[in-house]
Amino acid sequence: PVEPLNPWKGVYAAIDRGRNEGLPIFKASPNEALKPEEALNLYLGGPMLRNSQPRRISEGQKADLVIVDAFDVKSIAKTTHVAATIISGRIAYKSAYINIE
Repeated sequence: PVEPLNPWKGVYAAIDRGRNEGLPIFKASPNEALKPEEALNLYLGGPMLRNSQPRRISEGQKADLVIVDAFDVKSIAKTTHVAATIISGRIAYKSAYINIE
């Protein structure tokens, strides 16, 4: 199946496989549904910039990450607000309702 480019919806589709929507694809391939952490890691471990080191979220590393208003990975598809974006350890975007520095 082809999914939208929205990464949150892609993660949700990989986890759900159409189960909650009653789609036939889930009945045909329920064993292809991923665990939430597996689906998220596929997006986190994706392509990187040419000639750069892989980026990981770990102590001592500069991080590229997005902070969202989701409670857990399963609810991430319903995320509508990005609270902050951090690139190379620096805040690139911060919404008005989050307090980080």
